[in-house]
Amino acid sequence: MEQSKVMQKQNKELMDEYKKLVKENKMLREAIMKPLCVQCGGDALLGDLSLNEEQLRDENAKLREQLAEMWPLAETVMGKSEAEAAFSNLNHSRNTNTKTTAASASASASAGPFILGGADAHSSAMLYSDDGGIPIPSSSSNGPSTSCTNHNLDYNRSPYLAVAISAMEEVLALAQRDGALWYKIFDGGKDILNMEEYTKRFSPFSPPRDPGFITDATREAAKVPVAASDLVKAFMSCERWVDLFPGMVGQASIHEHLYRGQAGELQMMSAEFLFPSPFIPLRRDKFIRYSVQHQGTWIVVDSSVGNMAEGFYADTMKCRRMPSGIVVRDSNNGSSMVTWIEHIEYDETCAPHIYRPLLRSGLAFGAERWLATLQRQCECSSASLMSIDFDIKDESGGMTEEGTASIVKLARRMTASFGVAISASSIKCWKKLDNNMGLGGGSCKDMQVMTRSNYNDPGEPYGVVLSIATSICLPVPREKLFDFLCNGSSRGRWCILSNGGPMLELARISRCHHNNMEYCNCIALLYPPAAPETDKNMLILQQAWSDKTGSLLVYAPVDVQTMTAIMSGDGDPNSAAILPSGFAIVDALTDCNFQDNILGNGGCASSILSMGLQLLYSNQLRAEDPTIEFVNTVDSLFSHTISNIKAALNCS
Repeated sequence: MEQSKVMQKQNKELMDEYKKLVKENKMLREAIMKPLCVQCGGDALLGDLSLNEEQLRDENAKLREQLAEMWPLAETVMGKSEAEAAFSNLNHSRNTNTKTTAASASASASAGPFILGGADAHSSAMLYSDDGGIPIPSSSSNGPSTSCTNHNLDYNRSPYLAVAISAMEEVLALAQRDGALWYKIFDGGKDILNMEEYTKRFSPFSPPRDPGFITDATREAAKVPVAASDLVKAFMSCERWVDLFPGMVGQASIHEHLYRGQAGELQMMSAEFLFPSPFIPLRRDKFIRYSVQHQGTWIVVDSSVGNMAEGFYADTMKCRRMPSGIVVRDSNNGSSMVTWIEHIEYDETCAPHIYRPLLRSGLAFGAERWLATLQRQCECSSASLMSIDFDIKDESGGMTEEGTASIVKLARRMTASFGVAISASSIKCWKKLDNNMGLGGGSCKDMQVMTRSNYNDPGEPYGVVLSIATSICLPVPREKLFDFLCNGSSRGRWCILSNGGPMLELARISRCHHNNMEYCNCIALLYPPAAPETDKNMLILQQAWSDKTGSLLVYAPVDVQTMTAIMSGDGDPNSAAILPSGFAIVDALTDCNFQDNILGNGGCASSILSMGLQLLYSNQLRAEDPTIEFVNTVDSLFSHTISNIKAALNCS
């Protein structure tokens, strides 16, 4: 009790200190945005600022020269009137110097944080006005309106649109197949960004890379069974975007719609990006997302806003999203060709050494994983299930076409829930248990143990949920490990739900090509015949998939009545109470086989297995933390499962 009071007092002191720092930060931001003359207290004039005017003029000249080609693109995409509105308030009237002045305006805005976060707004207006630059409004100007449904771009928002257009141009250049920005070591290898060429073309508009950050730049192209316009709409809807990438995108939100008109759509977003391991921290970022159709091609681009976004603190960044996105062109049969560009700078020291080669390869957060997930989710949509060569098996005889779509939806939610749990996404309110308090009998030190309460989500059991997860390296190829876990006949060797017996398959929705692990995607409904009488009313819903970036097996028990209703199309897949557990497997890359991966050789001899388990600890919402004895019991079960897998694969 005394310890609890001390902790409450410390938390209050920390919260007070945090509020104080936020207040000071706000005051400093306002001071930077509107400097005052130290002698009279009024607004500082150009002569009062300790800036080198000649240096600024040289900088303006370089920016105009490098962005001179940007105005024609903006004029083509936006239309002349809207382009002029976006780069409005120029001091010179539109004349023969229109292109030059507009390019200068674009340069001032698209330079991003190192201009907007440097000199104040009033000085920016005066410093750039001699050369026709755009004067950026000060913090004392009227704030942006809450809605943006017409073609008029709010004055405070125009820099964001300029940054978005610059990012679009960069992504289009990176998507070109015949350019000098990418190279391969030999035919069949992965695309590698030519940093020297990239720096020459785009570095002047990018903020300097933070110390300790490294670059992850990847490119991938594939056909996706969805129309280009529908895909773009999904990306611009936060809910649909999260649903497209279960286990990859956690908490996400749209903060503001900045622009919607002839020039496309622009919005401010934030999101966290997940990797299925308890030992790789999730990544949070605040960015602008811009979509536009240009000459029959759809483009969706993201770019971190850095210091441009009020309330965004650079010291909390563990990654920065450089201009990234997709270029989409309609193909035949309602499909589209997608080229994905993913360019991130991140702090590698946040990840354990064993994962760093995997992160550098781009398989964890790169374009290949994003595009593989997109393909899989689009193929499993209700519109594609019957048109693509899916193998649909139903020995229960009760699965309708609507029921098939509902099962796919439930499996998608199951995968997302597993990703949220194993990655500790903030979409749920987690409480981590202290491993130094004797929990887990000592073996819990390599495990992540957390609890959370479910008050109002009908898709999960009500009460206190315990989650436990860990990752281990096994000297077994990923393909062999995945096949073993998916094999129903050997399920009893590691799965407690099977009670030592096999798993029988009642229904299956699958699309698998066992050809060097190129593709596998299967949703199955399983029944454990050896289960005790108390569990005879239980079925197991399972999803298993594997591609070049990794493998996943997720499963959850569901009662027979709920599953029967869903299969017939009468049940609601969003209200089925499930707590998924499962495995995520990736290649254990090292500095040696990392080069093989870059070359496209593959064939990794070891793998990293991440295991996550969720169970209901108490159906009382105000239950105390799990006792040491309970956690020891779960830890013993967890460790026993891992030991059985090792023994079965002869790698103990």
